[in-house]
Amino acid sequence: MADLSKITGKFDFQKIVDDVKSMISPAPIPEANKNDPIAYHMSELNKHTKSLAENHANQADIIAKISNVLDALYQETMKSRKGQDTPSAPIIPTSAK
Repeated sequence: MADLSKITGKFDFQKIVDDVKSMISPAPIPEANKNDPIAYHMSELNKHTKSLAENHANQADIIAKISNVLDALYQETMKSRKGQDTPSAPIIPTSAK
């Protein structure tokens, strides 16, 4: 099995987020009245795009955290298999928010 830190090092999640944001962040569109259907729909699309970009950024952060924990777990597993180190204390998982 490959060293996971080598694999995860190839992905720059912040660059991916920045690239996506730059592609989907149009000029700010003000709130529009429903009496102007075109402006209203553009305003709605703008709000949804911003929300999507924020969600994507949050997901990228979570993926990076998962990757780091997975790498640490892999490293500890390899140490344990080689008998080089014994675990100091059990890891007690915390509940997710």
